Amino acid sequence: MELPTGLRLFSKFLTLGLLITCIFLLTRGIDLTGHASAPVRQANATQVSVKPQPDGPLRLSVVSYDSSDPQSPAVRVEVTNAGAKVIRAYSISQETTTGDEKSSSVLFSDTGVLGQGIQAGQQSTDELPYPSAWGADSRMALAIDLVEFTDGTTWGPDEEKSTEILAGRRAGERQAARRLLKLYKEKGLQETLNSLGDRSSDVPPPEGYPAQWGEGFRSGQSAMAGRLKRAMSSGGTGHVEEELRKLSEKFKGGN
Repeated sequence: MELPTGLRLFSKFLTLGLLITCIFLLTRGIDLTGHASAPVRQANATQVSVKPQPDGPLRLSVVSYDSSDPQSPAVRVEVTNAGAKVIRAYSISQETTTGDEKSSSVLFSDTGVLGQGIQAGQQSTDELPYPSAWGADSRMALAIDLVEFTDGTTWGPDEEKSTEILAGRRAGERQAARRLLKLYKEKGLQETLNSLGDRSSDVPPPEGYPAQWGEGFRSGQSAMAGRLKRAMSSGGTGHVEEELRKLSEKFKGGN
């Protein structure tokens, strides 16, 4: 049954009105449920810079300025081993300025004493989160602060005192390795695996060291346990025993 002309016109005007309303709401950043769209904090090429370090063994470059999660954006960076020596650990300093406020932080990356490290010419990526107060007037300066090679030598200004963290981590790794090897020898593999989730068995940092050293010591013990957990997940008990053999070889001389 065909509608009268007046009703047809009214229906068309009503549809047009709803369409205009939807377009208005969408352009205002509001969805039809009444919730405002969350603003995305992200940087751009004029806000993030990399300090030149032409003689550095590790080259740093910015890949992108936001992450896939708009609620937790990050600056994605890439590091390239530009030298001949294998790199075991490094830190990136992050200096942020917003108005008159300045802050600094450091991203620390470490493959551990059993890790393969970053080989010559090899690349790796990391993400540095934006500070909570990030805004249009914010600026971020990035630089390689410290590099540790697999032979134990280091390079870099070390303004964030990463050498203290590294020294603590190495000591924590040694402590955890000796404890795990002793447990494995005396009580077997299953007891060793059971101990990985028990943080009460961790040894507290010895006294007389800086706070950064103690922080590194605790993280070194945790990293050692985490490595064996990952070995168990990826290769089962055989993989764990292989890792323990490597630990025994690594620390048999007290290193």
